[in-house]
Amino acid sequence: ASGAAGRPAPVQPPPAPRPGDTDGPGMESLTVQQTIQTLEEDGIPALVLMDRRGNFEAKKIALDSETQRLLLLEEEQAVPMLVWGVPGFPLELLQAVECGEAAAAAMPVPPSAVHTVVLFQFATGCLAMRFAHPAVARAVVATIRVLRPEVQVT
Repeated sequence: ASGAAGRPAPVQPPPAPRPGDTDGPGMESLTVQQTIQTLEEDGIPALVLMDRRGNFEAKKIALDSETQRLLLLEEEQAVPMLVWGVPGFPLELLQAVECGEAAAAAMPVPPSAVHTVVLFQFATGCLAMRFAHPAVARAVVATIRVLRPEVQVT
């Protein structure tokens, strides 16, 4: 399906997990090192906020092999070995990370999805996203805390 001007139609966010649902297969016990490995090898699916109207698109986030850049890939795209020309955000420019209620204030999300939201604030702009499960958001934020301990996380 295509939207205006031949662009892909925005993907609507998935329903939020219901109370009692698991946080995702294996994600609740993922260590920081395992999360880094997943980000470097496979990437992690996320719905990325694409505009101020609240349109989300299914993407994948990944880390380059030096854990210096957060990459934004197409949903089905493999994590590349070489990242020249791949859209990315240098972690050295990361200034703050907001998650949960703090991040949800910046984007249209239902109250049931608040704990799946993460907002990365870079010197060059913001990257807002929703993950499928709260445990995925927690694992990604914990990883960023280790990679960039000086960055404020709220």
